[in-house]
Amino acid sequence: MSIISAEVLTNCLVLSIPKYRQEHWLYEVFRDKYFEWVISNEIMMEYVEVLASFYSLRTSEVVSNVLLSSNNVTLKEPYYIECL
Repeated sequence: MSIISAEVLTNCLVLSIPKYRQEHWLYEVFRDKYFEWVISNEIMMEYVEVLASFYSLRTSEVVSNVLLSSNNVTLKEPYYIECL
């Protein structure tokens, strides 16, 4: 079975954190390793900034540490090939 690789929008991450939200399924499928979360430095910085603003600095730190230490997260930087 092939695993799906996906970049998660910041607003989806924000909504998936509380257990009582219907969007919490996103956290659950991540925790259960049903997909590979792809993150760039720019996206990670946005996650940290928005989570700190929406929740707290502590929540932002915890979430970013979980993401950066998980084995189903891949850090990738976008690159562009110029076509002539």
